Formats: sequence, C-alpha cells, structure tokens
Amino acid sequence: MQKAGVLLVTVRTWQPAQEGHLLHAVREAVPGAPECLAQYDDFAIHSYVEGMPLALRGEDGKPVDQWAIKALAELLARIHGVRAGGLPPLPRGWPVTGDSRGFLRALAQAAEEQIVQPNWVEFRDLFGALGVTRNAMKRLEERAPRMASRPFGMLHGDLHRDNVLETDSPGALLLPVDLELATYGDPLHDLATHLVRMKYPEHQWGEVIAAWHEAMSARCPDAITGLDSDLRHYVDFERAQSVFPDVMRAARSLWGPADQRAMAAAADRVHRAVETASEALGLKRVPGPGEVQGVLDGWLSARRPGGADARGRSGGRPPRATGRPRRAPRAESPARCYEPAAPRRRERAFLGEYALLRAIEDLRDQVADQLLMPYAAGVRHLGHAGAGLSRRVLRRVAAAWRACVARLGRLATGVGLVVRNVRQAARVAWEVGRQGGGRGLGVVDA
Repeated sequence: MQKAGVLLVTVRTWQPAQEGHLLHAVREAVPGAPECLAQYDDFAIHSYVEGMPLALRGEDGKPVDQWAIKALAELLARIHGVRAGGLPPLPRGWPVTGDSRGFLRALAQAAEEQIVQPNWVEFRDLFGALGVTRNAMKRLEERAPRMASRPFGMLHGDLHRDNVLETDSPGALLLPVDLELATYGDPLHDLATHLVRMKYPEHQWGEVIAAWHEAMSARCPDAITGLDSDLRHYVDFERAQSVFPDVMRAARSLWGPADQRAMAAAADRVHRAVETASEALGLKRVPGPGEVQGVLDGWLSARRPGGADARGRSGGRPPRATGRPRRAPRAESPARCYEPAAPRRRERAFLGEYALLRAIEDLRDQVADQLLMPYAAGVRHLGHAGAGLSRRVLRRVAAAWRACVARLGRLATGVGLVVRNVRQAARVAWEVGRQGGGRGLGVVDA
C-alpha cells in the first residue's frame, strides 16, 4: 500500500516483501553482501556490513577513482550472472531472454503505469507548461527500435554512489545495497542506468563503458553484443523517464517554507531535468531557469489554499513557458506556504516499533535534494547488537534527526514522536540480534 503523501516515482519489477529473496540470490554471486535476517511486509532486518558509502569519496559529478570504476563494472557483471531460477517469479508476460526490444518496451510501459499515471492528475499542469506531454512514455515505447539479442540476467537497477558500500571484504571491494529496484533483463539497461544515476563526469563515460566491456566479456561474452549501437537507446529511456521523478520531487520540495533561494534551486533542478531529457522526448525547446521559476510559482499558487482547488473552479493553471523573461518569484512568508494536509498525522499512529526509521525516511523524501543523510540509499545501520548498538549509534541518529529538524522547521513537532520511539526501535533490533545469535544488524525499510 502506498504511504500517504509519498510519491510513486520508481519502476518496480518485484514487491518490497521479495527483497529478502533478491538479497539471497545476490549473496551467491557477491559474497559478503548483506543477508536478510527477517522480512516483513513493510520492513526488513538485514545483517550489518561494516563499510562506507562510496558517495563519501566524492559527490555527484565528481570523478570516480579508476579502481572503483573497475570494481563497479565487476559488480554489475557478477549480479548479471544470477539467472531467473534463483529469483522471485517474474510478472506475467515478461519478455523472454534475448528479446531486448521487448524488454525496452516493457520498461517504458512500466514507467507509464507506475510513475506517470499515478501522479498525472496532480502534476499535469506543471508538465504541460514545461512541454512534457501525457503520452511521452507511450511514444517512447512505440519508437523502440530493433536491437541485438543479449542473454538476460539479474540487474541491480539503481547502482549509484549511495547504493554501494566500500568494505574490507575479501570477496569484493564494493558491495551493493538497496535492491528494491532490481529487475531481470538486458544487461545494457543496468549499464545505462548506472552511467546516468552515478553522474559520472562526461569524460569518464568511455572509461566506464570499457571497464564494463572487459568485466562482462570475462563472465558472459554474449552480453556485449551490440554494445556500441544499443546502449544509447537505454540511456535515452533512463533520461526520459527520469524527468518525471526529478520534476515532481523538485516541485514537492517547495511545499514547505520556501524562499527565493529554494525556488531558484528547484527551478535549476527542473531545468536540468527537462534539458537532459529533451532529445529523448523530442522536445522542440527547453524553457530557461527564469521561465521555469514562473511555471513553478504558478503551479504552487494554484495549489495553495484558496487557489488550487480553486483551479477546478476558476480554471487557473501555471503559465506555459513561452520564452519571455519572467521576474523571480516573490519569497513567501511561512504563514502563506502550503502544507500537505492531514495524512501525515494518521501515519504516525501506524508506525509502531520502527517509527524512528519511518520518520527519518519521510523527512528524507521531502528534502532529498537539500539534505545529505548518512546511508541515504535507504539503509540505516543500527550498529552491532549489544555493545555496538550503544551511545555512538544513538548519537549518530540524534545528529541526523537534528539536521532534519534544522531543515524542516514546521516539522519540529515530530521530534517528540521520534524521541519516544528511539528506545523501542533499539529494543526490536536487539531482540532480533539475540535470537539470531548476536549477529550485527542493519534495519531497512521496504
């Protein structure tokens, strides 16, 4: 079930409750990867892996060390070695192995059904003003070209700097985490997704592709067939589908107190997302950051109390970007800023033992572009059971929470909720560790 107020912005092949099965399959190919100790409908408890997120070595856009590029390519090749027999059942009608064109079309259809459709009513005027049409993914599906046949395998689907741990494991220098977006299909899709989401500098793309070619040639030579001609089709798809979550997240980031600086930052993110996707989507022009600010301000005005729902009554909508220069939007006072209505309060009663994790996750979703959280990829390590789960861990959690509150003044009332549940969440982790023989723990939400 979708949590109230949380955007659906990812394509999933399997349900969250099946992530434990995926982890088990990956451990066969990548020794040392986290182990699923317990799996529930809404969260899972994983073994703790000592390591540092690769993101701490360099932020998005910064060059990646050569050793890390080779290790990442090797990781993609190892994961691809997991075949369908070791994975959960695939959705009905999934393309057969080797049908690369069918796989690309299945991805476009899934993006349409899981990202565009659930959010279109809320964001249709915003996308319309930016020139992104309702049938963008449908048209991409219809234009899918013929491609070379490559053997299918497991794909991580979201391998970027925050989803990799640098460790001292003898099995692998880098270990993958967060398999919720894993899928099964053409290995070129995993390479394309990695290239785009890792945000390599442009001059490193050739080095990454060469490293992947070398690693995959050693493990599955048929997987490199048509690399030069077909990779671009998956890169185009990744850029095209990314415009939807990027724009929606940027717009949602302005729901709370937002000044002119926050508006300018959101407009810049939207402009870059549309510009990156423009060729893949066939857009005739890309509005500049100034125009985008006007579009965002119009969309927000239509959604504030007395204005938005008023959209249905008065027919107001954000102005379409036409190329005319616009004045920067006026900074709104906190009293006039729109806040999402009540679902958040109902959610608190539902959270139970893992309220700490859920509260931090809710905040991360709202300030994903403004706040760097430790283990932001979805893993909040609670340290080793026993001595490790101690003041050091609680201080780390408290520091992260204080950072959230500093960014989200209007959500400061949530501090009491989290503080009350810190001890309860710790007791749950300790109990599972005791039953599991004292192994280290990491708690992951599904």
